Amino acid sequence: MITGCGHAGVVNISRYARRLTGEQPLHALLGGFHLNGPLFEPLIPQVLEDLALLDPQVLARALHRLAGPARDGCPIRRAFVPNSIGTRFTF
Repeated sequence: MITGCGHAGVVNISRYARRLTGEQPLHALLGGFHLNGPLFEPLIPQVLEDLALLDPQVLARALHRLAGPARDGCPIRRAFVPNSIGTRFTF
């Protein structure tokens, strides 16, 4: 799944996409999570925990603050892939 603006919340968007597809697994999640700034950064650990329940195989986002928690024991760490302009994904 590729998200644009994630103002509705990347977890909410992912759950809705799964409902629309008859609960198909979420293989990859790429895009704008809108989790930066002092208001949203405290939410990152909970967002990662909620995303772990959705079990994506690939989690790509340019926001490197996600990489720290993803490396430090979060169950979704194995899915994190650094992303930047020019990154290509082949599935």
